[in-house]
Amino acid sequence: LLGHRYIPSVGEPMEGAAILDLETRGGTQRFMQHAAIEVTLNGETGTVVGFENHSGQTTLGPGATPFGTIVAGAGNNGADGTEGAVRDHVYATYLHGPVLPKNPWLTDQLIKIALERRMGEPVELAPLDDTAEDRAHEVALAKAMRNKGQYTALTPAELVRNR
Repeated sequence: LLGHRYIPSVGEPMEGAAILDLETRGGTQRFMQHAAIEVTLNGETGTVVGFENHSGQTTLGPGATPFGTIVAGAGNNGADGTEGAVRDHVYATYLHGPVLPKNPWLTDQLIKIALERRMGEPVELAPLDDTAEDRAHEVALAKAMRNKGQYTALTPAELVRNR
């Protein structure tokens, strides 16, 4: 509920915090799959992986930019190729993961952004051994790419039947 509102497929709309310029509608399909997106932060581009589990159909307004571009997965709405939203220093994504441990590049970029904002000058992070995190990223990316172009989309009725 970081956007203006959430409009469920059944029931009353819920007003959001309007921190991000976006609106989400409840969809008829639930997207449950490993996903990968391309993200550019601090002038550097990297691949971010995670697991999406949502039925939201999110559209961004002019005051928000996509967090990333879909490489594999459904993203904001399964149609426009975008994932997540950014406004100023607020970053939102549908990706679960846990996202930060599986994406050490992203974690480093967010830390750099916060430190540079606080210190008012560029910072260089000390290198860390990201072997385990990089391996988790590789495994998640392989899973996302294996299903690229195929949404693991379920209707609500299928979700209930398959419990």
